[in-house]
Amino acid sequence: MLRYAAQADRAGLPLFTLADHFYAGDRLGPARAVRTFPHLWAYARDLYRLPAFRETTDFDAHCMSLPAERADGVRHRRRPGGPRLEVSNDGCSHCHERCTFEVHDVASVEAKEAGPMTRIAVIVGSTRPTRRTAVAAQWVIEAAGRHPAVKSGEVAVELVDLADFDLPHLDEPAPAAFGVYTHEHTKTWAGTIAGFDGFVFVTPEYNASAPGPLKNAIDYLHAEWAHKAAGFVGHGVHGATRAVEHLRGVLAELKVATVSSQVALNVFTDFAVVDPTQPGEITPGEHQEPTLHELLDDLVLWSESFKGVRETLARQAAATEA
Repeated sequence: MLRYAAQADRAGLPLFTLADHFYAGDRLGPARAVRTFPHLWAYARDLYRLPAFRETTDFDAHCMSLPAERADGVRHRRRPGGPRLEVSNDGCSHCHERCTFEVHDVASVEAKEAGPMTRIAVIVGSTRPTRRTAVAAQWVIEAAGRHPAVKSGEVAVELVDLADFDLPHLDEPAPAAFGVYTHEHTKTWAGTIAGFDGFVFVTPEYNASAPGPLKNAIDYLHAEWAHKAAGFVGHGVHGATRAVEHLRGVLAELKVATVSSQVALNVFTDFAVVDPTQPGEITPGEHQEPTLHELLDDLVLWSESFKGVRETLARQAAATEA
């Protein structure tokens, strides 16, 4: 099983015993336990698997006899679990020099096994050449990248810029509810939106409402929006709150569930603008990123839940056709 099994001797026993104590907090303290050193723990764990050690030492019994110390200083007895590692024989990334196993972080493995990651589109809701919306959307991408679900790889956040699709005023012969698209620009737009599980609409406020191009882009489609979730980041003199309220009503008609938390970026306090005809730089207040993460908490949860709804509806439709 292990490349060095034939070389086992008692010299390794102090090493993995020391590793156990490190993990339990006796030497380094709970805050600096050996779970922060997974390679060391993996080395000790593998030493326990050697035939020479199994004959004289019971791993579980040894761990249960190990005195550990909680953060409050109270000593107790528990089995240290080590970092959440998984091993396989598919290859070797050398968690230590002599190990033949590949060590994985279980959290990332479980995320992969759970199915396709949740995809969230950050939609740039303005097409004006010097739009401030693009600056706000880029901030959303960067701040969202620090959200735990995004950092772990469970969720992908991607930029979708309306300006890249060059959609004309709605020119499809049939209503979007029929799902019959004749123009290539519509098919491209439909394919893009269909691939996402949720949306963050980044929008300015034009005359107390959302920009025309954003409403036009929404109206192009129907089924591609349905049974998904959305959140909003508005920017403007009043944080585009009235534009967001209009969008909530529009999206409700398309069966899009909108989370209540929203980010309202104020042009006077969250941007550094020298020339009002130019986008300027975004300088969001300290509260804005936590607010965005709160929005994402609900958006990710709802987006993942709606996957099951769409799968159920697809099965029902297939059964009806059969």
